[in-house]
Amino acid sequence: MNASVQVRRRNAGNVVRTAAAFFAVAALGLTGAAMTVAAPASSDYSTSAACAAEAWTAKSYTGGSTVTHNGHNWNAKWWAEPTDVPGNGDPWADQGSCDGGGTTGPGDGGGTTGPGDGGGTTGPGTGGGSADSAINGYRRVGYFAQWGIYGRDFMLNDMVANGSVNDLTHLNYAFIDVTQDATCKSVDTYADFEKHFTAAESVDGVADSWETDDIAGNFGQLKKLKASHPHLRVVLSLGGWTLSKYFSTAVSTAANREKLVSSCISQFIDGDISGKAGWGAGIIDGFDIDWEWPAAPGNTGNVIDMANDKANFKAFLKEFRRQLDAKGTANGGKHYLLSAFLPAAPSTITVGGWNDPEIYNYLDYGNVQGYDFWGAWDLSKTGHQSNLFDDPADNRPAGERYSIDTAIKTYTNNGVNPAQLGVGLAQYARGWKGATSSNAWQAGALSAAPGEYEAGVNDYDVIKDVGQGFYDASIGAAWRFDAATGEWWSYDNVQTIQQKAQYIADNNLGGGMFWELDGDSTNVLPNALDVKLATLPAGPITGGSDTGGGGNTGGGNTGGGNTGGGNTGGGNTGGGNTGGGNTGGGNTGGGNTGGGGGDDNGATGGDSTDGGNGQKSPSVTWKVDDYQVTVSGLQTTHGRAGNVSVRLLKDGKPGAGTVKFTFGSTTTSLNLHSGRASLKLPKLLAAGPTPVRIAVAPTGDAQFSRTVIVRVKKATAKATVTVPHKGNAVSAGKRLSVRLRSTKGVNLKGKLRAYSGKAKVGSAKVRKRGGKWIATIRIATKARPGKVTFKLSGNKNVAAKVKGKVRVR
Repeated sequence: MNASVQVRRRNAGNVVRTAAAFFAVAALGLTGAAMTVAAPASSDYSTSAACAAEAWTAKSYTGGSTVTHNGHNWNAKWWAEPTDVPGNGDPWADQGSCDGGGTTGPGDGGGTTGPGDGGGTTGPGTGGGSADSAINGYRRVGYFAQWGIYGRDFMLNDMVANGSVNDLTHLNYAFIDVTQDATCKSVDTYADFEKHFTAAESVDGVADSWETDDIAGNFGQLKKLKASHPHLRVVLSLGGWTLSKYFSTAVSTAANREKLVSSCISQFIDGDISGKAGWGAGIIDGFDIDWEWPAAPGNTGNVIDMANDKANFKAFLKEFRRQLDAKGTANGGKHYLLSAFLPAAPSTITVGGWNDPEIYNYLDYGNVQGYDFWGAWDLSKTGHQSNLFDDPADNRPAGERYSIDTAIKTYTNNGVNPAQLGVGLAQYARGWKGATSSNAWQAGALSAAPGEYEAGVNDYDVIKDVGQGFYDASIGAAWRFDAATGEWWSYDNVQTIQQKAQYIADNNLGGGMFWELDGDSTNVLPNALDVKLATLPAGPITGGSDTGGGGNTGGGNTGGGNTGGGNTGGGNTGGGNTGGGNTGGGNTGGGNTGGGGGDDNGATGGDSTDGGNGQKSPSVTWKVDDYQVTVSGLQTTHGRAGNVSVRLLKDGKPGAGTVKFTFGSTTTSLNLHSGRASLKLPKLLAAGPTPVRIAVAPTGDAQFSRTVIVRVKKATAKATVTVPHKGNAVSAGKRLSVRLRSTKGVNLKGKLRAYSGKAKVGSAKVRKRGGKWIATIRIATKARPGKVTFKLSGNKNVAAKVKGKVRVR
């Protein structure tokens, strides 16, 4: 194995250190970033009254998926578990009644409506649709480094154990080489296809067999991972910092471009690997182009054609899209993804044509590099490597000051659709030793901070608790400084991830991307992104299955107008899902006859479950083989400490083992005692739904997990009049001073409005003075005598209605 690859990080520093100023900035693709592409056009077959092409079945769905169930269309707000039945609350939102699906083709007319049984079964469909995936309308992309299985001991089964597979929609497998003779090539066939993983290392807990000729290695594990997590799209990344040397040569002619793309598709879509036809088929959903960089310096020794790289790059993407679409058509209408890693430096973006809107006709999406803005390749000063906004204190030359916001605007201001752009996020830090100040951009006798694999670089796991942490919301940056050792580290933490998630939503971007997953072994940062994006308004991406809707057979409308060419299934974005005629009647419930919906989200004993995302009662019960799990305490109030309790029974008796509770950036592991474990929640959880991942590991058995929702109610507030004191009465035109009270610790900041009847008679901001929350309102001179009521606005954690007794004289 190539050791330089094993420790490889995106290191624009090499470029900045060795190239002239223009090229330093250009190479600062900052280690690149990727483009984005317009999502495939939606099918225009569906109408507002038509049922979705896919009937709901008991399987996992990604956020944004649309299904039909019991005569209604339903849209998933976020990830839906197999036990989430539409009609039983979140995550399924009712989109209204429907007429059985699709638009009606010409048919043969005539016929009468048969009685039907209200049910029918769901046919397989014909494929087609979008291969994209999203949770609550946002992509979550993570890079899995092929070499991580060695020194870092990070396997694909670690993604299952730490929950990151549930927080991601796309997994980029890094990297495949692009050779000088225009072919795709594995640089480590042992890691990719041959290593036999033990049961303890395997995604499904089953060791790779030496008795069969099934594909092994990471690709075999990817196959298992996809089987158990169908929402996940696996994308193969080409190039990277170390393997971009011959990209320019490989795409320099039309013949080379055609050969390179054909090589990639035949090996990794058709699966013709190592001389074995179809050996790796069904694993890869698309390709990620990580060319660092067209027409700009990258790693030492890269081939660069300043005059032609830009045009050849565009032609390469066009050829890739052409061949992928042809392959998708041949494979039943499947859409294969094409993404890119996009640079952040404006000069690199421009010289390589990365912000040319045309290339986004070929790309599905891209991820803009959001890190490597500064590092220990320069020992003149400390500084931020992943700041969201420009830093006014940045004292580097004007052309070398970078930020995520500046990079994003370099794309969107040139006409690139923001929904096709993701923000790159770091699971590692860059640092210096010898710093004497916690402030950024400070000079000194600096050296590269010691790193586990590379000087000046360390994983998030390693540095997250070093020294003292700092966070500046004005620039969206976090760092750590250890005064004792002089180490100064720039990194992403939960605060910056959540701030960047808000930025993604505010700017209608497509999501976020992490480099690289093995740097955060407990999944703190991807989970922080996932939880934050889940609470924001739905994003612009329509995720969905790439399997067609199939036809509803059986049941009503037999013989009548829906025979013939009718009912092309419409629900899946990307179109092409030709349903099977929909001769069945109103219920598209996939085998439920008479409109039945199965049990209540898998609940037993009358409990109503959330199925992973929303429940009607404060408890959830589900079964896995011989085990029954009950989670209770799923309702609390902002300002009050709640307790989430888990009870595990095996064959009706208390079970032994451990349970992990994960919410926000916190994971707590507890032992089960008499089958029970309980976690005390923070008092000041934000009002609204809080996802909590419950992972149960019974002694001697495989772990299983599920996401539940803690419903946090808003706190209530009470108003006490302090001026005037007499009789709680105030004259029109006079000032009224009100003190607000609530549970200890609750922030009551907001705007307090006073009403007499339905008429607003005054308002004022609530401010904290002397430890008390006070609002002073001047009552309108035209206020009519009568009772005054109050409403608080601008505070998402406190109920609007405020209790109080006051009158206008």
